Amino acid sequence: MKYLFWYILFLLMGCNEINKEVKIVFDVNQGKTGDVSEVFEDRKIVFLETLEESLLTEVTKIICAEDRIYILDEPANSIVVFDTTGKFISAIRPSGRGPQEYMGISDFTINREKGQLIVHAHRPGKLLFFNLDCRFQNEIPYKSLVSAMSWKDGQLILVNSLQENSPYFTFLSFNDKGEISEKRVSSFKEKINSNQYTVGSLLLSGEKMTFARRFDNTLYSLEGDRVIPRYILDFNGYNVPVHLLAPREEEEEKRAELRKGNYFFSIVNVKETPSSVFFKTNGLGLMRLSKESGRGDYWVSLKDSELGISSGNMVGVEDLTNRLFCFEYPLIYVQLSIKGQWERFPEWFAEKLKRLGDESNPFLIFYTSKE
Repeated sequence: MKYLFWYILFLLMGCNEINKEVKIVFDVNQGKTGDVSEVFEDRKIVFLETLEESLLTEVTKIICAEDRIYILDEPANSIVVFDTTGKFISAIRPSGRGPQEYMGISDFTINREKGQLIVHAHRPGKLLFFNLDCRFQNEIPYKSLVSAMSWKDGQLILVNSLQENSPYFTFLSFNDKGEISEKRVSSFKEKINSNQYTVGSLLLSGEKMTFARRFDNTLYSLEGDRVIPRYILDFNGYNVPVHLLAPREEEEEKRAELRKGNYFFSIVNVKETPSSVFFKTNGLGLMRLSKESGRGDYWVSLKDSELGISSGNMVGVEDLTNRLFCFEYPLIYVQLSIKGQWERFPEWFAEKLKRLGDESNPFLIFYTSKE
């Protein structure tokens, strides 16, 4: 009997240790300028076809599925689809407020088991369902405000409202009749009323569904319907002081001080691979924490020496391998960084860049994380 007691105690202590947050320090003052080969491998460049129906304003989020690249263009309230060579396939665009229509979207995700693309529209409030060729299937009224969404373990997971008030998550399940079963989950007491945002994805499905809230240096993971704090990030002198946390819109003095101090207050595009957790912040560059060593690495910039180009805007990507990363290169970025210095680039790459016109879509560079 006493052995059973000690065995149970050991298990309980082990569980507590697993759920204990680990502190990771990032020495921001020692940010590195490195090469992509330190972090990534297996590069793939995708020049997105430029047609009137395929034009992009911004690459906000990417989901790779069925040899296709699904791109959320949030400013244009659109989802544009290309194959892996960059050839345009289809698009979902705003068209009105009637049946099968919308004016504004919050986010989208893909149910891979059903081959179904799901869009949340905030004008008017509803969920729209399409097949992977962007053909409309059905819609369900859903008035709640949503700022991010993903699909995992047979459920649609939504981050609630732009103000991120409690409860934080809604889990939606659908029966055969399309009826919604709804469950709300939160482990947060604090409301975030600030309008300070960083462009990027709040929720991405990876090895685990790992995420962060604004003005909170903790990385959390969803395990079932539980929110588990896992890592506390210390930006070593650039953590937001308590008196500046989540300044409201009318507190311009606090917001100005927040910007002036170069503080890290927003963590987005969190992606967990088998060995690491990557993310970007409101500052420059890429951050990575090693799950095994507990080390935090910070690259102010990464250069692809073979291409002669520095890393562009990091875009949140969902993919089946959980190892795919993407950097976006808008035309203006290329124009400013090239400045006629074509000799910097391999000849084949320079020729492709020269073909880009004033209205060209951005090109994308995908890498696979080293594991």
